[in-house]
Amino acid sequence: MPKRIVIELVNLIAQPVRTAALLCVSCVGWVLAIVVSVPLTLAEDVPITAETSRGESLVGKPIKLADGRLELASDEGQVLTFAFAQLERLLVGQKGSRYPELAAGRSVSTKDSWEVALVGGSRLRCQEVELSPRASQLRCKLANGAGRGHEISLKAVAFVLFRQLEPSFRPQWEELEKSAAERDRLVVTRGEFLDYYPGTVVAISPGQVTFQIEGETLDVPISRLVGILLAASGRGSTGLRAACCVEHRGGSVIWAASISATSEEVRLVSVEDQAFAFPWDELVVIDFSRHRQIPLSSLPVVEEKFEPFVPIPGLEENLARILLPPLGKTFEPVPAGATEDLTFPAGASVTWRLPEGATHFRGTVEAVSKLTRSGLVAIRLFVDERLVFERDLPLAQPEALEVPVAGGKILRLKVSAVQAAGFGFFIRVRNGRVILGEN
Repeated sequence: MPKRIVIELVNLIAQPVRTAALLCVSCVGWVLAIVVSVPLTLAEDVPITAETSRGESLVGKPIKLADGRLELASDEGQVLTFAFAQLERLLVGQKGSRYPELAAGRSVSTKDSWEVALVGGSRLRCQEVELSPRASQLRCKLANGAGRGHEISLKAVAFVLFRQLEPSFRPQWEELEKSAAERDRLVVTRGEFLDYYPGTVVAISPGQVTFQIEGETLDVPISRLVGILLAASGRGSTGLRAACCVEHRGGSVIWAASISATSEEVRLVSVEDQAFAFPWDELVVIDFSRHRQIPLSSLPVVEEKFEPFVPIPGLEENLARILLPPLGKTFEPVPAGATEDLTFPAGASVTWRLPEGATHFRGTVEAVSKLTRSGLVAIRLFVDERLVFERDLPLAQPEALEVPVAGGKILRLKVSAVQAAGFGFFIRVRNGRVILGEN
C-alpha cells in the first residue's frame, strides 16, 4: 500500500471525532403503481384529501385502493371513484391530524440527516444507518419513523451522504456520482476540493466507517467524511417503472412500483425492488402525477440561439450563454415540492427533444420587463414544424397554456418583441411541464 495513502488515512482517523450527528437518510423515490387488490380503509383520525387533475379537492376516507382505482367515501356520504390517471395526489392526515406541522405536504426539518440515495431515484432520510461486516443489506431507520428500520440491499444503494454539501462541493459530488467505479469510494474534503480513496466498505456503525484499502482495514470517523459512493458493479435494472411517489414525514421520498394498504399500514415496493411498510400517520403525500411530469429544464436541448433585434456578428453565441437560463439536462421527473421559473429574452430560440409518450406541454407564460411598464412580447411554440401556440402578451398578464405535443419529436420556443428593439423584454415560463401518457 503506498506510504502516502497510509499516512493520510491514519491522520484522518487520528483527528478528534466531533459529536456525531443523528444518522438520517433522505429517500426521494418514485413509485410504480402495480396495485394489489386489497381493500383500503383508514382509522378514524387519519383523513385523506384527494386532489384531482381537474382541480377538485375532496376530503374523505378511502374505501378501496385496487386495480389502479381509488374509491373514496366523502364527508358528505358519497362514494366517489377515481382512476389513478385522474388523481394528482392524496394528502394524508391533513384534517384532524396528530401532525399538523405536516400539512400541505411539508416535512419536518432534516438538516442534520444522512441521505441514502437508491439507484432508481428514491432518497431516504435516516436517523440510523448500519452495515454489519459481510452483510448484504444496509439497515436504515428513517427520520421521524417508527419501528426498527428497513433492510435495503446494497445493490440498490448508490451512495450515503453524511453531511449537507456546501454549494461549491455540489458540482464535484455530482461528477463523482456520474462516474461509474468498480470499487467503493470514501469521499473526503481536501481544501476546496473533494477527493476519494478507492476500496471496500466493510461496515458502518455509530460514529465510524470500517474501510478496507489495499489489504488494510481501517476505522474512519464519520465526522471526517463527506460520504461513500458504492461500486456500480453487480447492479442491474429491475425493470420496474414508477406510478406514484410517496413522501414520508421525515423527508424520505420513494418511487413505488406497487402499493397496497390495510387500515393500519401502507406497503409498497420501490422501483429498486425494495420493500417498505409505514403506518398511515407517517405519510404526508401519495402523488400519482409527479412521475408523469418532466420539467422544461430537464428536457435535453437540441439547439439554443439568441438573435438580437440588431445583429451583433460573433457575439450571438456568447449572449446566448449569458442570457438564456441553464439548459441541456437529461429527462428527470419533477422533484418533490419543486416549482420552476425559466426566463427567456426577446430574440431567444430554444429547441428541446420531447420524451417518448409525451402528450401535452403545460405551464404559465408571462411577459416581463424591468425597464418599462408597457409593451408586448410575442411567444410562439412549435411541435416539430407545426405552430401550436402563438400570443402577443402584454406585460404582467400571465396566461396558462396547455398544448398538445403527442407524436412530436421536438418542442421549439421563440420569443420576440412586438414593440421597440426588444432590449429588456422577456418571457417567463412558470412551471413548464411535459405531461406523459399512462403506460
